[in-house]
Amino acid sequence: LQHLVAAADKRGQQVLVIQSGGQELRTLDELTRSRSIDAVVLSAVLERDARVRHLQELGVPFACFGRTGTSAPQCWVDVDNRSGVRRATRSVIQRGHRAIAFIGYESPRRWDADRQAGYSDAMQHAELRRRVTVVDAAEQVSRRTLHFDWSGPAGRYGALVSGLGLTLMSTS
Repeated sequence: LQHLVAAADKRGQQVLVIQSGGQELRTLDELTRSRSIDAVVLSAVLERDARVRHLQELGVPFACFGRTGTSAPQCWVDVDNRSGVRRATRSVIQRGHRAIAFIGYESPRRWDADRQAGYSDAMQHAELRRRVTVVDAAEQVSRRTLHFDWSGPAGRYGALVSGLGLTLMSTS
């Protein structure tokens, strides 16, 4: 975001950051009607995101942080979650760990599935057994804690790869 603001400033433009609390479409309508915006950068974009189709209908230029999966032409940038978790898992394997568990969210979001796939890629390549635990995202985030059984069904885990947006700490 800092780079976006700096680049806009060099061109004599401003960046307006809004959080509309679930009223995104109405807010986009108001900003477009009032000519307060020239373009939009969407964040946390999901597949078939209603905001994308809405902006296309309004004729407002936009770019996405995330992929929507729609066939319409659009500009987007995204994190390669699959590659990142694959590399993290390989790093743990290279340190000699063999009993490596993955913990992630049960979620319809592409990035959560990509993270788990990256773990599975690395484990399969190393011919190691995959141990996946998925948790309910809403419950875990609201509690801000996660209890994980380090002993696991097949013995003690040596390492944990996380697909969660939370910091994990071990007390054992």
